Amino acid sequence: MVFWLILSAIVLAQSAHNLFVKRKCKKRSFRFWDKDYHNQHLVTISDIKHYYENHHNDNCSLDVDETTWSDLELDRLFNRINYCHTSIGEEYLYNNIKKRESVIDEALIEKLETDKCSRQRLTQMFQRTGYLEGSDTSAFFSRRLAPHIKKRYLYCATLPIICFLLLLISMKVWLLTTIAVSLFNVFYFYRTKLTLEYELNRVFYLARLLKGSALYIKWKKSANLTLSYKRLLSFRLLAFFFNRNSLDGGINLFNVFRGVFLFDLILYNFMLGSIAKKQSDVAIIWHALAKLDINISVCKYRETLSFYAIPVFSDVDRFLFKEMVHPLTEEGVPNSLTWNDNIILTGTNSAGKSTFIKALALNVILAQAINTVVAEKAVLNKIVVQTSMAIKDDLLTGESFFVAETKSIRRLLTLVAKKQPTLVIMDEILKGTNANERISASLALMKWFNQFDELKVCIATHDLMLAEVGMRGFVNYHFSNKVVGEQIEFDYKLQKGISKTRNAIGILAAYDFPAEVVMEAKRISKLIDSVGGIDNVVYRRTYIK
Repeated sequence: MVFWLILSAIVLAQSAHNLFVKRKCKKRSFRFWDKDYHNQHLVTISDIKHYYENHHNDNCSLDVDETTWSDLELDRLFNRINYCHTSIGEEYLYNNIKKRESVIDEALIEKLETDKCSRQRLTQMFQRTGYLEGSDTSAFFSRRLAPHIKKRYLYCATLPIICFLLLLISMKVWLLTTIAVSLFNVFYFYRTKLTLEYELNRVFYLARLLKGSALYIKWKKSANLTLSYKRLLSFRLLAFFFNRNSLDGGINLFNVFRGVFLFDLILYNFMLGSIAKKQSDVAIIWHALAKLDINISVCKYRETLSFYAIPVFSDVDRFLFKEMVHPLTEEGVPNSLTWNDNIILTGTNSAGKSTFIKALALNVILAQAINTVVAEKAVLNKIVVQTSMAIKDDLLTGESFFVAETKSIRRLLTLVAKKQPTLVIMDEILKGTNANERISASLALMKWFNQFDELKVCIATHDLMLAEVGMRGFVNYHFSNKVVGEQIEFDYKLQKGISKTRNAIGILAAYDFPAEVVMEAKRISKLIDSVGGIDNVVYRRTYIK
């Protein structure tokens, strides 16, 4: 009798808690769709790699690798485009960016844009699920699980009930024994929770996902989803008794009762057993919810943009961007590009070369991952993206800058040799060595790249000689500047041809370098130009002093 009273109290408390959470999430779902809403949830990428790591295959060499991810600052871009409400949505979005795979359903997004009532309810559903850092719930269906019911939890949970038999002997004996058993169970409960905290949170987070999926399954009207949902009935019943506060470590009367009867540990074991028998059904619902979350996220992201386009993917080799900007600088100057040949991009410092090539690479990735580009128009084919840009030396391993740069470029060559359609972006190629060997090796690389019709190569450089050689298969573009008085002005517009301007010495002056340093630099620069270049200065033994 006492057990059933306690169980009824837990059910009532849980129902009250669920009602409070529902009202809170309803308010948050309305705020989410406000025009001035900005996502404050910043993701640590290491927390959302699990799905990708559990499912990548032998073709992962075609994915966006860690060097490219770092070069393009994809951590920042991920947090800009991410409006997911759940950890599974974020894990799946990360996977799609890495693999350049899209699960975007334009018909669904259109429905979300027009049916505001449904989108509020679906958003509210996800708000109730929330995040769990490092949850790795995809592990429940990506590898085999074995039923794992620990009977000792059940034995300990029945001890307080068995103690009632002691009332037949003595009230005092019953009371003392019950207190001792309860204290033991509570101690054992919290000690075990400390060792199983990660696993407990994972399985209960999955339970919360499945518990909240009913609304979407009803709205989607999918026979496949409905069948999987029905097969997980036992899991959903167990999920009803889940209370997140009991996992947060707080000690109150409600949680003490759960501890006396090892409630969460027993739930945990029964849930694991249920998952082990229904892994395929868990996978079906997991993927459906993750895809929905991503589509809601992309719908919201598009609302935050002043303009965007849905890319057109061509079966033939076409590559066109009209009025494209960097996704992280949406108020920047737009540029257009129709790709006919590989590109040598020259220009002065701060003129926009690096920003442009990053914008190009990022929009190509976004086009394939979320079917969205920050441009007025985009036409392209499916293509791998690899970069060699932000090279650093490594003092710990004794690796010099040039060795690090050589390794970075070598990985590009390995991928290129596989003859996959690839966009190769290089910034300041081989700048870690002397001018003679840098130019020689760079020209040799450019000539080697020309063997592969599948390649699109864009090299940003200050070495005008690379542009002036007129290498077959490469076309010249540049960014320029103009000097107005003592100020340097940039228009950040992509133009055909080779850069005719320089501004490095002017930037020294703008940053208050000593006047004598600036004047001497200008004198030496004119001297070098007058004899046809730095090599001729040495050849003719023209002395700087």
